[in-house]
Amino acid sequence: MGEARLTFLTSLKAGLRGAPPEAIDDIVSDYTSHFEVGAVKGRSEEDIAAALGDPLVLADELRVEMRIDRWKAAPSPGAAAKLIGAVIGLGAINALLAFIMLPLLCLVYFVVLVAVVAIFGAGVWLLFAGASLGLDIAARLLVGAGLIFSAITLAALLGLASIWLIGALGRYARLHYRLLPRLKPPGDAP
Repeated sequence: MGEARLTFLTSLKAGLRGAPPEAIDDIVSDYTSHFEVGAVKGRSEEDIAAALGDPLVLADELRVEMRIDRWKAAPSPGAAAKLIGAVIGLGAINALLAFIMLPLLCLVYFVVLVAVVAIFGAGVWLLFAGASLGLDIAARLLVGAGLIFSAITLAALLGLASIWLIGALGRYARLHYRLLPRLKPPGDAP
C-alpha cells in the first residue's frame, strides 16, 4: 500500500471515528476499491487521492449521509437532532471556505495578477525607454526580455492554479450535490 493511499484511508477512518464500526469498514473498503480500480487503469495513487478530494471533508459528508439514512429508517426527534447537528457541522466547513478561504484566495489571485501586469509592463518599458537609465542596449534587452518572460511564466502558473482551484471547487460541489436528493422527508416519492 502506497503512501498516498495509506494517508487518505487513515484520514478518512479518523474522520469517521464514532460511526458504527461496520459502516466504517464498508466505507474504507469502498474507497480502497477506488484505489485498486485506479491502479488497474494506470493511475497513480496521488492522482486518485486528489480526485477523491479531502478525506476529512468526505468523512463529514458521509457522516451526514449516515445521519440521513438513520433518520429515514426511524424518524424520531433524536435522529432529527443528530441530523441537524451533522448538517450544521458541514455548514461550518462550508462557511469557513466561503467566507474566509475563497475571499483570501481571490485577494492573493488579484495581487499576483497585478504583479504579473507590473512585471510585464516594467519589461516593456525597459526595452523601449530604458535608455533614460543610462543602460546599454544589451542590458536593456536582456533585463527587459527576462522581465517579460518572467511575467509570462507567472501568468501561466496563475492559469494552472486557476484550473486546479476550479477543479477542486467542482469536486467539492459534486460531493455536496450527492446529499441533496437524500434530504427529502421520509415517505416522499423519489
